[in-house]
Amino acid sequence: MRKYFYTFGTDERFPFSGGWITIEAPDVTTAHAVFRALYPDRTPGVLNCADYYPEAVFMETGMFKGNRGAGCHRYVTYGEALHILPHIEITIDGRKISALPQTWRQAYDTIQNCASVSPFARAVAVGPDGKRREYTTNGHRAVAAR
Repeated sequence: MRKYFYTFGTDERFPFSGGWITIEAPDVTTAHAVFRALYPDRTPGVLNCADYYPEAVFMETGMFKGNRGAGCHRYVTYGEALHILPHIEITIDGRKISALPQTWRQAYDTIQNCASVSPFARAVAVGPDGKRREYTTNGHRAVAAR
């Protein structure tokens, strides 16, 4: 897992004044999605921070010693990130897999694909709104669990 550092400056609208947060993620796209879920863009398409760095570059900046009088405000592990991001936990024939869809439609399509493989799939999807939806397969079709 890689570490990404999101730094803050003096803009009063940033979530923090100085310092940074650290996010563990497999790639920068996932790290950005986690950051945006925690601290939404003020301007669409622009992260709500001063800058971001992969770990090696961040260490070269010297900011790890302190950034504008502040240090690390939050450390988000990948396990925690999975509960922040929309995701699906699927059990197929006793085997667990995970997926990170960006929309409910992608979540449903992923579950449908699993249903076509096994009539014994169960899935829990956590969407962008944080709500949980449970699905089970009925034959080869996913249906909402009640």
